Amino acid sequence: MLPHKLSSLLLVATMLGSLLSLSIHAQEIDTASAKKAIETGAVIIDVRTDWEWSAGHHPDALHMQNTQLLEKINEAGISKDQTIVLYCRSGKRAKQSTLDLQAAGYTNVINAGGFKDIAPKSVSQ
Repeated sequence: MLPHKLSSLLLVATMLGSLLSLSIHAQEIDTASAKKAIETGAVIIDVRTDWEWSAGHHPDALHMQNTQLLEKINEAGISKDQTIVLYCRSGKRAKQSTLDLQAAGYTNVINAGGFKDIAPKSVSQ
């Protein structure tokens, strides 16, 4: 009986470790990967407020404020395996939005950090 309980505990620990690893990875800003993904057609989503969006945004971005992201992304019909690049002002809201999307089953989400990090040179920041 003890070996069975031990193997169950090991399985649970492994699963928790995997989830923790996902969370830690999602918190990292990966601007280089975001730029490569954008070049290959990733969906770009600006999770900032309306005011921030109107002050300037990536020309190919969709605007889905972080507080409405899950609702808006479902309405847009973006598939859960599509590459998605998120950005905000500093990366903090994009980080939380990345975690939210991963929890909802989206499998390829990249936190690009702030708008200034991925804005094309032709766009004022």
